[in-house]
Amino acid sequence: MVEIYATKILAAEDFQSMKDILLTILPESSRRKVTAFYRASDAQRSLFGELLVRRMICEKLGMRNGDLVIGFEEKGKPFIQDYPIHFNMSHSGVWVVAAVSSAPVGIDIEQMKRNRLEVARRFFTEPEYKNLMDRPEPERTDYFYTLWTLKESYLKAVGRGLTLPLNSFTIRWEQEEYVIDINGTFEAMHVRIIPLEIGYKLAVSASESAICPAVTLLPAKGYLEAFKKL
Repeated sequence: MVEIYATKILAAEDFQSMKDILLTILPESSRRKVTAFYRASDAQRSLFGELLVRRMICEKLGMRNGDLVIGFEEKGKPFIQDYPIHFNMSHSGVWVVAAVSSAPVGIDIEQMKRNRLEVARRFFTEPEYKNLMDRPEPERTDYFYTLWTLKESYLKAVGRGLTLPLNSFTIRWEQEEYVIDINGTFEAMHVRIIPLEIGYKLAVSASESAICPAVTLLPAKGYLEAFKKL
């Protein structure tokens, strides 16, 4: 089953008081990446993004954190060599989320800020844009982020990133579920919108059909204690 985890980042003062000790959990290369951010909120999302992935994988595989090496494919998709596990991570606003599966998986979260019709006109397919504009105006922002996160999670699941144009495939609602339509053929990928918090949209795409319908929350202040066991 595809499992989904989420951590809400800390208030700024709490993060500053814990930052240095949390950084010791990460390898040197990741510490340099986190400390290079100018904005504390960006540093915190980056830090908890890797902590979440490491905790999720170590607990799943029974590994020690010090033995875990995360690699990256040519297109930037992360992987763990020699282990039959797939994972992906995303962050936006106050949330960091990750998904883990026995098969390819992608996850995307977006904080819904405003109507982005100009982006939809440029990056959505004609059927997607028509479906968006056919909806009552108050519903358009929500539906825009539904389509956007589903499309982004699919790109991350197949490991193509920005090399596959967003308008090269269409998100359709068929038989009470979203599907990926590529030139009239439905892709063998399962896509879901998962509820998390009002004001955010969370989507998962997975080769595995069983996707947990709820998110497991891992409080940020519990990481130090959790990693003592890892």
